[in-house]
Amino acid sequence: LKKYFALGGVVFVLAAFALSLPRGVLASEAGLFLSPASGSLVVGSTFDVSVILDTKGNAINTLEVELLFPHDVLQIANPSVGRSLVQIWLTPPIFSNQEGSVYFVGGIPSPGLTISQGIVLTVTFRVIGQGEGIIRFGDKTSVLANDGQGTDILGQKGSASFRASVAAPQGPAISSPTHQDQERWYRDPNPVFSWAKDEGV
Repeated sequence: LKKYFALGGVVFVLAAFALSLPRGVLASEAGLFLSPASGSLVVGSTFDVSVILDTKGNAINTLEVELLFPHDVLQIANPSVGRSLVQIWLTPPIFSNQEGSVYFVGGIPSPGLTISQGIVLTVTFRVIGQGEGIIRFGDKTSVLANDGQGTDILGQKGSASFRASVAAPQGPAISSPTHQDQERWYRDPNPVFSWAKDEGV
């Protein structure tokens, strides 16, 4: 009987300690990531970047996302939302190429959403300049749990880094009136070539 009360006391203390912990400690923190997270790009090209949500087992009902990018290297090429897990747009996506930002607030009705690889939004960018194009989440980014209290459980915010450069010159278009097919061998050892002269050359 003495051992029983001692063991019961330990169990009671542990239970009381667990109940006193902050909610953020008991729940796994959600994460927002960008896919792809890196790459090499050519000026003039376009590419897609998706915002990916991992709730880490928690049910969530609200997403506030601020996405920032260097406006001298990248710009939004396609402002459409596309496929998204968001069911209610509390603030539809707002795009600004002048400020280099994307902002929106989305909601999911009760009982909320639990997901590990959910696409929140896909943005098509165009490369307009050389350099490093880092896309990151701004301070106005949160993931709210479906707990009746609006607890922000966002713990991880990934970023993406892209290196943009100018495409290598292809050279002038060359042709030959004597050796027209470059895939064939010719007996004539005296080929004649011509090419269009670029401006300034």
